[in-house]
Amino acid sequence: AGITSAQKEFPSVLHWSEATDWIGELSPAEVLLGVDGQGNPLSVDLDAESPHILVSAPTGRGKSAVARSVAVQRLMQGDMVVVLDVKQHSHSWAKKLAPNVHYAKDVQSIGGAWVNLGHEVHRRNAVVDEWDGPVETAPVGPRIIVIFEEMNATVKSLAALDKRMGIEGYNAVQGMEDVSFMGRAVRIHMVSFAQLASYRASG
Repeated sequence: AGITSAQKEFPSVLHWSEATDWIGELSPAEVLLGVDGQGNPLSVDLDAESPHILVSAPTGRGKSAVARSVAVQRLMQGDMVVVLDVKQHSHSWAKKLAPNVHYAKDVQSIGGAWVNLGHEVHRRNAVVDEWDGPVETAPVGPRIIVIFEEMNATVKSLAALDKRMGIEGYNAVQGMEDVSFMGRAVRIHMVSFAQLASYRASG
């Protein structure tokens, strides 16, 4: 009694129809990630608990499915989503969802996206700095979720691109670092995916 079908069948895939009620009960800043070992909903609050999410798993373990789930939930909340997909096929669903979704599929366009996101962090910080009210009410714009696929390989490629182009001043890696360190207060969040996440892999 009291055990849902999701609990009975754990660790099977949690179907959208089963997750809908749980998602409906979340706060505006929460994301449902799945179920825990007991079959209970597992979520994260982007404002109160963790500004960023890192998923580390081998190929074929559902990283892209988690990315799609997070993106769809946040789009339902009115957020903007930036998809950085160097594999060019993990998120083809996102290619036609402009202007709410920006899709970048090669190292050059991903690098450009990180530069733009870094500049947006600094723009939003300037807004917060001049705002007299609580930080969370500052008119910085919609929340931005950055879906960062294949972090391991892409970070290395971005660093090589910056070096090859001889960029002086603001570059892609700096943009990524600024989002990582300063994104929470201005509602820009990274959701990164790697086959083997580590400090070395993330740069």
